[in-house]
Amino acid sequence: MGIALPLGISFITFSLISMMVDFSRSSVKKINHSDIGLYISFFPHLIAGPILRTREVVPQFKSIHVSWQNFVYNLPLFAVGMVKKVLIADPIGGYIAPVFSDPLSHGFWDLFISSLGFSIQIYCDFSAYSDMAIAIAGMFAVRFPENFRSPYLSFSLSEMWKRWHMTLSFWLRDYLFVPLVRYFGKRLVYLPILITMLASGLWHGANWNFIIWGGLQGIIMVVDSYMGFGKFVKKNPHFKWFFIILNFFVWSFLAILFRSDSASSAWDYYQSMLAFNVDGFSADNRSVLILVFITLCVHYYDNVDFIRNHAGKVPAFLSVPILISIIVGCSMVAAQHPESFYYFDF
Repeated sequence: MGIALPLGISFITFSLISMMVDFSRSSVKKINHSDIGLYISFFPHLIAGPILRTREVVPQFKSIHVSWQNFVYNLPLFAVGMVKKVLIADPIGGYIAPVFSDPLSHGFWDLFISSLGFSIQIYCDFSAYSDMAIAIAGMFAVRFPENFRSPYLSFSLSEMWKRWHMTLSFWLRDYLFVPLVRYFGKRLVYLPILITMLASGLWHGANWNFIIWGGLQGIIMVVDSYMGFGKFVKKNPHFKWFFIILNFFVWSFLAILFRSDSASSAWDYYQSMLAFNVDGFSADNRSVLILVFITLCVHYYDNVDFIRNHAGKVPAFLSVPILISIIVGCSMVAAQHPESFYYFDF
């Protein structure tokens, strides 16, 4: 119908719901209109998060200020976000786009590597936005919650959702999953997991591919919980790396549903890939695999506090010019091939 929608409507909606629930639970006693306005519209997180909580963020507003120390402390995180977005996510995105748009015309290697590549693209793209949002807020002396914590080191999907888009995961946990557990009690123990993951899928889009993606994640997590898989891995740590690798492949396999335009397109992708029509291994395939490998190798160190604290050990007169050069360089590269953040669609 051509109706304009407010900028960042999904995150505004989530922020308002959490504010209303926090008020109803009396975890927030007093708040003035200017704090409400700033809480809703604080620009770093507006389009793609992190999702904020009233009780965590509003008390910080009274101490907002800009200082050289805050700038230097947060600049490395912003630069890392730029590198992940421009030098990893965007090149991979350019490679996988034609594969996902016409999966039936591609062979096994293109399809298999694109599924792995998309997992890296969406992580580097979305965590890059989160890094930059956290960094900009930090420059104003506002601490945003961490949104990613090396999720591809998870040994199961249940653990994955404690590390991936954490502000959304914990939002769904506190405002949907926990009330459902209280409501169903011991009658239907696993139903809240399934409902929560279906809601997660539906939040990303009212398409069958998102609903199926969320439902399959929920089913796997229910089986995981029923079998006590987490306890098994903790008792047998020598199997952990095997399950970490397996979990990454499972996540990537399911992510095909997430990336596809529709459920039928995803079905075409699965059919074509599982036909195992092995094609030639191209230079583009090799390049994407190298980016996937590099990202996974440094994945352990890709968390907010590690980046800021270790970069902070370098004297500012050295680090600041280098980091600004990296940011400007990435900006120039991005200007040649502008790509929006993938999560802007949601």
